[in-house]
Amino acid sequence: MPKVKKWIGERAGAIAALLFVTSLVLYGVAFLIEKGLSALSPATVTAAVATALLLASVSVTIERYIKTSLTDPEIEAVLRARQLGLERIQERNVTQGLFTGLPKNLLAKCTKELLVLAYSADNFVVRNSSWIVDAVKHGKHVGLLILHPDDLDQAKQTERRDLRSQIETTLGLCEKVVADCADSEGSFDVRGFAGHFYYTGIFVDRYIFSGSPDSVHVGPVCVQLKANYRSQHEGIVLTFRRDSRFADFYSASCRELWSEADELLPRANETNDRRTQRL
Repeated sequence: MPKVKKWIGERAGAIAALLFVTSLVLYGVAFLIEKGLSALSPATVTAAVATALLLASVSVTIERYIKTSLTDPEIEAVLRARQLGLERIQERNVTQGLFTGLPKNLLAKCTKELLVLAYSADNFVVRNSSWIVDAVKHGKHVGLLILHPDDLDQAKQTERRDLRSQIETTLGLCEKVVADCADSEGSFDVRGFAGHFYYTGIFVDRYIFSGSPDSVHVGPVCVQLKANYRSQHEGIVLTFRRDSRFADFYSASCRELWSEADELLPRANETNDRRTQRL
């Protein structure tokens, strides 16, 4: 809608003039067909001009409204956001109870793979452990890329919380998830990155670790940049459309991080293979 407004606003003057001329022509043609040239009078011409002016004035009024709206910073922000491929902007602020979960319907959009990039991901696992198990049992691939528990020095400089304890909680919960995913068609993988993340995010159907399809532009990307907050639990969260160049950029970046990370737990299907070998 903002693009349509912009297009009309830039051409509304010409549209008003064209509307004025067109209404005069149509009015005259209709009159001549109905009454004939002999019935033409000054009163008829005046009525025709008045009608055309009325239509043109309405067009000009709409033009002024649209141009005024286009100078509104909010409209300009919407146009810019769409150009960048932004689908949603949200605030994450746990102290105020804002956006403590996932963007709405993000999990429901997953058809093949979901990867969560987080410092500890304990909140995600606690809230969505049943979804993970169900997804893996239905052939989906779920991955967690978190900070390595043995390399937290850099993260401790900015995060005012016990990251190691939270990561250990995550791993304990994930062990149970792996056990619940026995004999599943999909997979559940947890890796730890030695270092620090300059962003966290959720990647839907971007094929970061489960394989490379012909096109990776298949799902949305939700990203939160690292900022100077007390923790990564606060800040602005950006959700990019699947065709956004930024979604592609962060997917490629996450793919590199994943390849450099270490496995912290055996995959669900690897656990099943080991059980079979012991039997």
